[in-house]
Amino acid sequence: MTDSDFKRVYGYRPDAESGNKDIEEAWHLKRMPAWGWHNQSLRMLLHAGQVNAEAWRIHLERLWDHGNLTTPLPTEAA
Repeated sequence: MTDSDFKRVYGYRPDAESGNKDIEEAWHLKRMPAWGWHNQSLRMLLHAGQVNAEAWRIHLERLWDHGNLTTPLPTEAA
């Protein structure tokens, strides 16, 4: 834990407990809206992909705002 990059970005990571809380609040009556482990696994993977996509977009916007991104964001390119 002595890496300077780790210390700098540690605060940006999502809290695992708040992520679990968000997932549980999205389910109706605290039940996953999918039958069978295949569908439940797919649902969890899709949720993780959504969270990662949102985090990546926020990261790119911060880079762009600070002038550290050389190519424009896709929505601003057109």
